[in-house]
Amino acid sequence: MAHRHIKSLVKSALLACGAARLYHYARNRRALSVVMFHRILPEDDPRFAGADPAYTATLREFEAALDFFQTYYAPVSLAEVESAAREGTTLPDHPLLITFDDGWRDNVEYAAPVLERRGLPSVLFVATGHIGSDKGFWPEQALAWALTGPESDAEKRRLAGGGQDNPAADRMDFARNIVAAFAAAPEGPRAVMLDRIAAHGPGPRAMADAEDLKRFRAAGGAIAGHGHSHEPLTDVGDAREDIQACHARLQETMGQQNAPAFSFPHGRYTSEILHTVQEAGFGLVFTSDPGMAPVSALAQSAPIPRIEVDFRAWRGAQGFRASDFAFYMMTQRIAA
Repeated sequence: MAHRHIKSLVKSALLACGAARLYHYARNRRALSVVMFHRILPEDDPRFAGADPAYTATLREFEAALDFFQTYYAPVSLAEVESAAREGTTLPDHPLLITFDDGWRDNVEYAAPVLERRGLPSVLFVATGHIGSDKGFWPEQALAWALTGPESDAEKRRLAGGGQDNPAADRMDFARNIVAAFAAAPEGPRAVMLDRIAAHGPGPRAMADAEDLKRFRAAGGAIAGHGHSHEPLTDVGDAREDIQACHARLQETMGQQNAPAFSFPHGRYTSEILHTVQEAGFGLVFTSDPGMAPVSALAQSAPIPRIEVDFRAWRGAQGFRASDFAFYMMTQRIAA
């Protein structure tokens, strides 16, 4: 802990004296940074208590990240990146693209107004089979129930058919054990269990519906594909069918789009899946592989890496550790 504190102090000093800025300006001048968020929720939203902290930023954390981006980067739109990839048009130095995965409604409710007020473009990658869903994806539904459901822990373990019997376990560890028990169940019994825990009644709607997506676009965001089922495309029975269904639903929901962008659900793909995505009519493809892309290497056919923003790494006793976040962003690998 002391070692980490010392490292944070050194990073803060390097940031304050300008050395970190000089390093960033020289090293990353012609590299595209694409940041990846999932959920954005204020702590007083009823969905926050049941949201996975690995994929959830508070509204204050999100605003702090945007402050940093606007200080050290030149935020760009998907259209600008597409033009650079397709036609070789120039991007500004230190370009940065803001993206969100999955299609959560909170992205429209909370992130979009902040981005619109600041004049920042973004991209929302949508799992099209879940548009307008109250529940979200089943692992998130099970996690939220394990964290906030009214049953006792023993009853939750019984209903899930497993989970470690450890009353002293950390709450998040306990919840993840419950999700693992659901995952180990066959699909049919799992669906029955999920229906049973959903019988308590729906909370605020989890996923954006068609009107929400149009609101997001009107606020300056782009809508793109993230698979149809949201299952890893390496695991689904027919990846081609899932990808084509995603493309068709996007066209139906958002109107004619010229080669919308795509990101791989769970970040998993093969070269064959990449080819299938492009063959289905998608344009730029984004991965969850960490790193930055040289602007000179952008091409319509090459997948683009992204930088995942997981605020757990920068939450300290004194609040958001901005210098640690800055060095995380500035020292990302630049893809060959």
